[in-house]
Amino acid sequence: MRPPLLLLSMLLGAVAGLPAAADPEHDHNRAQRALERGEIRPLHALLAPVEQRFGARLLEVELRQERGRLVYGIKLITPDGRIFEVGVDAATGGMLPSDPGGGH
Repeated sequence: MRPPLLLLSMLLGAVAGLPAAADPEHDHNRAQRALERGEIRPLHALLAPVEQRFGARLLEVELRQERGRLVYGIKLITPDGRIFEVGVDAATGGMLPSDPGGGH
């Protein structure tokens, strides 16, 4: 196989192997099932305290698996335009330690 075709076939294979979790619809369904089973707290119950604590507004949320637990990754924006992410344990609502150098 010629090198460009080999590279193309490798890239297509890698894309086809991406986890379904990258699909927003899958994330929503997974979150809904976890909520129905009582494994996580509703996002709306956790959002207001986070927004108040940081004086920021919600930009984006993702539910992800981290070290064996489900975590809400909550991306916020401050009034001065600073964007950062906060991790919240989806089961307990507890704030997770953040990377001190994090943020955008």
